[in-house]
Amino acid sequence: MARARLSLLDLPGPSSLPFTLAQLLCDAEPHADGLTSSILRAPLPAALPAAAAAGGLARWLALKRVAREDEAAPHDVVREAQLLEHSHGAANVVPLLGAFVDTSDPWCSWIYLVEPLYPLTLADALRIPPQGLPADWQGSMGRDFGPAALCADCHTARFRHGVAAGLLAGLAHLHALGIAHRDIKPSNILLSANGEPRLADLGTACRSSARSHTMDVGTRAYRAPELLFAPSSGYDGLAADVWSAGTVLAEFWTPMRQTTPRVQTAAAPPPWEQALASEEAWARLERQPQRQSESVDWQVDDDEDDDADDDEMVVSDTGYVRTTLFDERGDIALAGSIFELLGRPSDDSAWPEAVDFCPTLQRMPFPARPPAQGGLRARLGLDTSVDAFDERILAFCEAALALSASARPTSALARALLVDAEE
Repeated sequence: MARARLSLLDLPGPSSLPFTLAQLLCDAEPHADGLTSSILRAPLPAALPAAAAAGGLARWLALKRVAREDEAAPHDVVREAQLLEHSHGAANVVPLLGAFVDTSDPWCSWIYLVEPLYPLTLADALRIPPQGLPADWQGSMGRDFGPAALCADCHTARFRHGVAAGLLAGLAHLHALGIAHRDIKPSNILLSANGEPRLADLGTACRSSARSHTMDVGTRAYRAPELLFAPSSGYDGLAADVWSAGTVLAEFWTPMRQTTPRVQTAAAPPPWEQALASEEAWARLERQPQRQSESVDWQVDDDEDDDADDDEMVVSDTGYVRTTLFDERGDIALAGSIFELLGRPSDDSAWPEAVDFCPTLQRMPFPARPPAQGGLRARLGLDTSVDAFDERILAFCEAALALSASARPTSALARALLVDAEE
């Protein structure tokens, strides 16, 4: 459904920025793509101390660009801007520096959120192999962006603890303000060059004053189990965030596998646009007239719809990819892998929320089973003792990955436990 046109009054104003949108776009270049947005990086036309103070790159800004009328719920860039403004000052949340609305296009309003630019994401760091990257390694984004930009050793317990503590600090701050993020994943955790994390992308975030009934949130392997079974009473968005954080931090120990290195061209056109521009795609369509009435999306590869095991579809210019803790090939596969590790209770007493699930626990197409022997640590291959920092992270992951949302710790409690480990 088309969104209503909006004015500058709907967004935090750009008046505090010492430059115009036109100045920023003049030298902007593609940086990354999201499901409903694209990220541009723009060299700073004037000094902006707030960007550097937030841990961003000193001479760059990030522009999140969204076509307002084309947004599909639960994504909402205006709500995102308002929540970022509300969370201003959080040490581990990406700050909003300003916003612009471009209404020059007669068909839609383009929203630009101005934020600091960070050189890489946790997803980038998790793809750095144990032996590190060659000294002359460039990657698809050079040495200023992507995995090569990380100065810290991402395979140390201290790095893991710093990321975990920062992630939970940012999450605790949002939760204290009554904000559920609802899409915690490695690519939404931005890192400075020294590895300090900041939570990004509040595009599907919401106020948590009431239980949410929007199930189409989160990303594949990081979604909490209650989101898979549409509880009639809704779900606790804060507890779902804690589950997602546990799955993310567990990836510090999940296996890496090699894949064919592939250079990723920044901001590639979406699949439908590639198909429309492809003469080969139209030729194939003409040879199969029975499919002409269908969307041309099927003519091109789309990573969102491909199996996770398809190496050709995995973009990793380091030549390595990190295995997710749970299966990411759809809701059924995800649920099956969760039950394989955590077990599937035989009655509702062990999973009280399941009484409102659809289907109910007794009607699920998964047999009751006990938890896997050795639990999470055995799954991760951690049969021996670990560093004290790692012990705290693993203890959090084990507590966060509880089937019952009510059994999970709060982000504030988890953060306090990690901070204690530093003292």
